[in-house]
Amino acid sequence: MFCRLAPKYGRDYWVGECAFTRRPDSFLSDGIAMDGYRALVEAGELVASHAAMIISETHLIEAVTPKVRRWPIEEYIRDQGALFWVRRPLGQTQASAEAMARFAAGVEGQDYDLGEIMGLLFSDQDDKGTKPNRWADDDKWICSRLVDMALRFSEGARTVPLPESFLHVHPTWRTPQGLNGAPIWEPEISGPPPV
Repeated sequence: MFCRLAPKYGRDYWVGECAFTRRPDSFLSDGIAMDGYRALVEAGELVASHAAMIISETHLIEAVTPKVRRWPIEEYIRDQGALFWVRRPLGQTQASAEAMARFAAGVEGQDYDLGEIMGLLFSDQDDKGTKPNRWADDDKWICSRLVDMALRFSEGARTVPLPESFLHVHPTWRTPQGLNGAPIWEPEISGPPPV
């Protein structure tokens, strides 16, 4: 994981890695972070309120209202009010990184799922639910479900499988911090994923 003022492709991040953000002074961002993770926020921990997939040197794919979009990474880096960090899945390979990026790019333009957000807000199943969120729409996305599904889609190409504890949670109940705090990340990024 890194949190750097001027991250650079080929040094700090690569295609197929997961980006996390939070804007501590934003009502919406703090509300998402506090929903289920208040103690971590109040303790000053790095708590995610948004997740995205890095698909190129310059862009990421993210699910935001109204649609899943391709967005310049630079926009997050330039935003002085945003915290931005990147994590690499355990056992990531070049093939799994490319598969994750392809998956994310494949849902670009699809609708955002406000119903799934409502299900997360009005339940206690965040990062625990094993059955589908009944408010979620199969053809729509939120940021954390997009990343969760990209991880599942590319699992066979990684050298380390996702743990059962991760797979047990249905993707429609995954939150950004649930992803960030899951035991699925390399402790540090020190070069491109192996071939």
